[in-house]
Amino acid sequence: MYSLKSFVIVALICTSLTVSSQNADSQQARLLVSKQVLNKLLVQDSDILVKYTIYNVGSVPATNVVLQDSGFPDEAFATVKGNLNIRFNRIPSGANVTHAVVIKPLTYGRFNFTAAVVQYKSSEGAESHNLQ
Repeated sequence: MYSLKSFVIVALICTSLTVSSQNADSQQARLLVSKQVLNKLLVQDSDILVKYTIYNVGSVPATNVVLQDSGFPDEAFATVKGNLNIRFNRIPSGANVTHAVVIKPLTYGRFNFTAAVVQYKSSEGAESHNLQ
């Protein structure tokens, strides 16, 4: 009986710590970021469409959101339309933003399209977060 009582007390303490931790985190912005190359074939001298979508699944707006993509080096790709570095002042809770860029490969070969980097503030006065 003694071990069952201590198990229940430990379980209640763990549950209350988890709930208080979730409540502290619930007042923050949380971003999910998607980068998609929309072309089926990648061919030299043909445009490539890259789409970025940022979802704020948190309970407060994300501020100072900066998206930077250095995965398309200038010596191998030309930016036809759009910008690989963009800033959004605010993404409201439950909202999303989409950004598209058209690039053109200048040479043939194998390329590794790396992840973009997103930096944002999750709440007022918070430090910036980095996502890759």
